[in-house]
Amino acid sequence: MAANYVESPSTFIREGIRQYPTPAIWTLAKENIERWVAATETIPYWGRWCFSKLVNRRHHCDSDRCHYDDTLQDLPILDHSEWWCAGDGKFYLTGHPYGLRGLPELVEFCAPRGIGYQALDPAFSWYLPGRTSLIVLKGT
Repeated sequence: MAANYVESPSTFIREGIRQYPTPAIWTLAKENIERWVAATETIPYWGRWCFSKLVNRRHHCDSDRCHYDDTLQDLPILDHSEWWCAGDGKFYLTGHPYGLRGLPELVEFCAPRGIGYQALDPAFSWYLPGRTSLIVLKGT
């Protein structure tokens, strides 16, 4: 486990973790996020984002249109999403959905663009571990 607790770039998720009903769930969530960050060598990304950053890490979001025109914006599979950046400049997007509704649309978007995607067991999620899955998109 990392020496310093890594916080989610999502205010919603940070606040949610702090309100988990038992210390065991809170501890598991912290361990899961720290384990994932160590494995992917990422840090929270606090800047402007859009899905174009997954295809071109040098993409500069220059307007709200860039952010809100994305077709994946409302997919339930990307519920509770967060953006991360690796040391090599590649972006990651994580989601913590309650189910896998929207997975076919996600695959349809990612595959032709070369975006890596994984749907991981709920045990790996840090947003309500055991109840939500962990979805990971890895940029090119």
